[in-house]
Amino acid sequence: MLLLGVAVGQSDDPSYLGCFSDPADSRVFDTQYSDSAMTAAVCSVLCASSAFYGTQYSSECWCGDNVDYDANGEGVCDMACSGDSSQTCGGFYAMSVYENPDDSGYLGCYSDPADSRIFELVATSDDMTSEICLGNCGAYQYYGTQYSTQCWCGDNADYDANGAGECDMACSGDASEICGGFYTMSVYENVDPVDPSYLGCYSDPADSRIFELVATSDDMTSEICLGNCGAYQYYGTQYSTQCWCGDNADYDANGAGECDMDCSGDSSEICGGFYSMSVYENDVDPVDLSYRGCYSDPADSRIFVEAGSSDGMTAEFCATLCSDYAFYGTQYSTQCWCGDLNARYSENGEGVCDMPCSGDSEETCGGYYSMSVYAHDPAYLGCFQDSAGRIMYYSYESDSMTADACAAVCSEPYYGTQFSRETVLVRRNRRLR
Repeated sequence: MLLLGVAVGQSDDPSYLGCFSDPADSRVFDTQYSDSAMTAAVCSVLCASSAFYGTQYSSECWCGDNVDYDANGEGVCDMACSGDSSQTCGGFYAMSVYENPDDSGYLGCYSDPADSRIFELVATSDDMTSEICLGNCGAYQYYGTQYSTQCWCGDNADYDANGAGECDMACSGDASEICGGFYTMSVYENVDPVDPSYLGCYSDPADSRIFELVATSDDMTSEICLGNCGAYQYYGTQYSTQCWCGDNADYDANGAGECDMDCSGDSSEICGGFYSMSVYENDVDPVDLSYRGCYSDPADSRIFVEAGSSDGMTAEFCATLCSDYAFYGTQYSTQCWCGDLNARYSENGEGVCDMPCSGDSEETCGGYYSMSVYAHDPAYLGCFQDSAGRIMYYSYESDSMTADACAAVCSEPYYGTQFSRETVLVRRNRRLR
């Protein structure tokens, strides 16, 4: 038995308001469309600019903003939708009424001919929805779906330049949602603030990786990944749980990807996809792995030997002056100092480095009797006394010992070589960076 006011197949739709009478002399809404493939989703697109919409007589769609849609009382909605017989599209002078969500960012359906494209194609997926497309277009002001499977992004506000279109194709990832049509696009505005560091979604096949995998976590987000990639210019999330870092600017070499997986640490955020990466640019200054810190350098207890002074001093210039030394340091804006392999740069304690480099005011070159210390080998920390109490535990010895060989057998963050052939000078393990 059919219940008055309840349309078959729609009662579990949160946007469905009910079935209401709509007599010819007292219409609920004003604007009318007809479509031989009518469904609630199709009508929603046609009425995107209205607060409410309704289907009627199998193939009709009505739009309106008036909240008194129930003024004529309940109706009898018993006609199957012309576009989906499992749905009900109103009845004889009766309307299945829905409310349009006000937070979708949907702007409308617009023509997108091949010779006058609105946006740029960034992804194609058999699971496409507007949400998945948004995950690929976070760096853009606008995005749109088309031809069921396509996602397009852009910043141009003249998305309506080609006029209105006919969006009637169900999304490949959700048949209840419309994803544009034939040369027509369902256009959205990114209503959330655009992350300026997000660069897009790019393919990352196993045989042509973009970056280096540095972390996997069940709590992964872009913020957590950034925390792991502070020393790199770029970083990216993938496969919900993975974090990758890199400095190569050709992150788009493999083309666009399909980023459709929720972050394991925040389901409202996308963390790449299957061999696809959500790529970001580190918008803070990357950490210089060669930098060892700022240390006191009093006149009566110098750390290094002076190499020279220059009105164009920078850390990079000082490194060239000290190319034959393990360490180098800048001080007093213009000075450069060099230290050998055994230099104990920290023995005077921490200093106050607050003077800009004479060659680059954005960079700090030590301070008053304080030195900004660097190492030529980014992993080398220095030579330290190792008493019977041992700094580290003994692990391995070899007649062909090298620093690289020691790093290969150490699974800890730090490693050191000693007595020519033992693995116990102390370095940071770059494999675990």
